[in-house]
Amino acid sequence: MLEFVAALPLVIQIACGVLVVMFASFMVNMLRECSATIRQCEEFRALLAELPPQASADRGAGMPLAALEQMRSRAAGWKTAKEWWGALESALEPYAPPARPEGWFLTRPISEVLQPSNVVERGYHASFHQAVPSLLTGFGLMATFIAILVALQGVTVEVRAGAEMVQGIGTLINGLAAKFVSSILALALSLLFILTEKKWCERRLDVAYSRLISQAETVLPMLHPTRVLLDLQRESARRNALLEGFYANLVERSVAAVKTELAPSFAEGVARQVSNRMSTDITESVAESVAERVAQRVGSELRAQNGHAAEAAVPVAWAAEPPVFTDSMEPVIPGPGAELEQPGDAVAPGEPTAEEQVP
Repeated sequence: MLEFVAALPLVIQIACGVLVVMFASFMVNMLRECSATIRQCEEFRALLAELPPQASADRGAGMPLAALEQMRSRAAGWKTAKEWWGALESALEPYAPPARPEGWFLTRPISEVLQPSNVVERGYHASFHQAVPSLLTGFGLMATFIAILVALQGVTVEVRAGAEMVQGIGTLINGLAAKFVSSILALALSLLFILTEKKWCERRLDVAYSRLISQAETVLPMLHPTRVLLDLQRESARRNALLEGFYANLVERSVAAVKTELAPSFAEGVARQVSNRMSTDITESVAESVAERVAQRVGSELRAQNGHAAEAAVPVAWAAEPPVFTDSMEPVIPGPGAELEQPGDAVAPGEPTAEEQVP
């Protein structure tokens, strides 16, 4: 092995040494970044795991404000965790579900808030590591072409006796196989780097990122637009039911008030007015009837006593002063002497009385 390496051209030896150093440095750097990124993901996941997981029935209430403050204070001690928690907190919004206290919900999926570009690529330069195989392959090919170019510098053509003689061609051909060693080594190192990157680093990073997102989804409930619409529908139905109950109660109380308060008062007032009106009409009718009957009676008595002279005067006197009714509905009849003079008193002095005029 040492003889084979010693037989290689100096340019190829230097190129192979540079390729090995480049591969080792790129590999160590990639593994270091991978381990650091995985460690940060695990630390943040452990920080989220300190929060009590919510049951399925309690996730509808959201994240309590006390847990939010607790997480904020704990994340302030780590720079990376503080940045990631700041991104999550910017997507948290308070929301009060119906018949529940206010809680905090994520308004966007966690995979959109903590994207791989913000979590993984922050400490792991995946684009650069993916370009390392190309760099190694290119450098190996460049070393091969440089070695061939150097070997071609020793090849010359001389003309002797009219014939062209090529000098140094044997050295070129004998060392041509060694000049491709750098290219072969570059291809081999590139393949090894790709396998390490894809199978070891990227796989572990994907697992760490998936565990972080899963833990965050466990402690941070997501507020979907569908749930908001359903809550609005339930709240609208509840308010409609309350309004219908209020209207029904209002109508029932109004009807009861009308029956118990307004209807008796109204009926009493109407009855009082009707009673007053009927009492007035009945009183007037009875008074007229009684006055007529009394007048007829008094007239009959006067006719029997004094003849027909006073008969015409009695109705006139009673018409001028009708009978007065007392509370016992008995008429107070004024005496005939109050309105009509006695026949004897009506005769002037010196004139004969009615008895004297009778033959």
